[in-house]
Amino acid sequence: MLRLLRSMTPAVVRAAPAISQPAVVRLQQARVTRGKTFRRALYAGVAVYISWRILDESILQPGLSRILDELEKLDPIDDENDADYEDWFVPLPMFETVRQPPYSRSSPEWARYVAFNAGSPEANQERERVANHCRQLVYQSAVNTKWVSSRFGKIHPWSSSHFFLSTPPHPPPKILQLGWVPFPSDGGPWLRTRRTDYRSWRRTMRTFWPVHTVHASIAFLQTLFLDTITEGRSALGYPPSPEHESAPVRIPVLPRLSTFRPRPQEDDEDGRNAAGSSKGPGGRAVPLPPNPSPKHASGSDSTPRATRASTGGTPLPSAGGNSTAESAGRGAAGLGGKQQEAQAQRSQEQGQNHDADEANKSQLPLYKRVTPPTEMVDKHMRDRAWSSFVRELNPRWQLPPNYPPEGCIEISGFVYLKTDNCHLQVDVTAHYDLLRKKIDEQSMRLYIRRVGAVRALRR
Repeated sequence: MLRLLRSMTPAVVRAAPAISQPAVVRLQQARVTRGKTFRRALYAGVAVYISWRILDESILQPGLSRILDELEKLDPIDDENDADYEDWFVPLPMFETVRQPPYSRSSPEWARYVAFNAGSPEANQERERVANHCRQLVYQSAVNTKWVSSRFGKIHPWSSSHFFLSTPPHPPPKILQLGWVPFPSDGGPWLRTRRTDYRSWRRTMRTFWPVHTVHASIAFLQTLFLDTITEGRSALGYPPSPEHESAPVRIPVLPRLSTFRPRPQEDDEDGRNAAGSSKGPGGRAVPLPPNPSPKHASGSDSTPRATRASTGGTPLPSAGGNSTAESAGRGAAGLGGKQQEAQAQRSQEQGQNHDADEANKSQLPLYKRVTPPTEMVDKHMRDRAWSSFVRELNPRWQLPPNYPPEGCIEISGFVYLKTDNCHLQVDVTAHYDLLRKKIDEQSMRLYIRRVGAVRALRR
């Protein structure tokens, strides 16, 4: 009974709604949410730390070590610029080939060339030794190449050769690689060049081939877009912009070379072959202009020379003849002369009008006068775009040749190799280093020129 009365007191009744309010529930939900956010942040931090350690140990550190190794292998361009390359040099995939000046008479390389080409017994013995070494290198290369032995059979040690010597007029070009120096100690430029070899060039170009392809694709799309815009402007009647040099080339129309002289009628064969006509452009007969001089008192006719020549060349009657015949002849000549003069005047006006039209037409812009067919324009645009693609890709992707070291003499010739099935003629191009007395095998090039039967070689 007391419990019932105690529950019905005003204090308990006021406290009951406060207990059932959702404030406690919202507070509990807030506590739960804060716990989830903290755990998620903790897990994300741990994942980022582990990923960074893996990236650093597997990619960044080996990459930096490789760059440092490459920097140690590179040689400076000149001895006087050694201080410029003591800084941290980061190579970039951009190369340049610099052609060196020719040898001079006082250079030591030229002196070695002269001594090697001399006819002394020592020089002949050295040349014979170089030829034998080249023949041995060709034989070893053919033996180590699997497709040669599988296609032509086993290669025998016997061989014969013939070589020619060529003195190069200038040293081989230098290969320079652009690099970035982030902290130059001498305050010099950040972008510098360093001499490298063709092996590093090949390796770098193969590594960065996606970058070169993207550059060439951008050049292709840019040229195609500019040509399309220029062609659209020309179709609408606007002149092409002078800075857009990639626009299709229009076919020029030159004005007709005219002297503003009357042209003969098509049905006037006599006037076309008249004696009073001259040769115009293209071998076409052009009549001479009429004589603008007035009539003289002596009775000279004012009919143009071309008109008089078209009458067959018949002379007028003399003044001492019959008066009736003279008056009749003068009347006939006057009537015919007026008609022919009017005809010549009309021809002259037609010729002048035609020449004026040609002159006005030549003053119009070319894009308004001549428009090539759509197929030709499209093909020209595609060719220009593809040419820009190849032009951008070639210097970036084209592998450099195997340049020999300085002071090398070129050796070219051919070597015969005997196999079980045939004999091979191999063209050889090598370089002999006169200073080190050895052949540069890296710049040696071999080509199989001819394949013949063994019996043909025995003859």
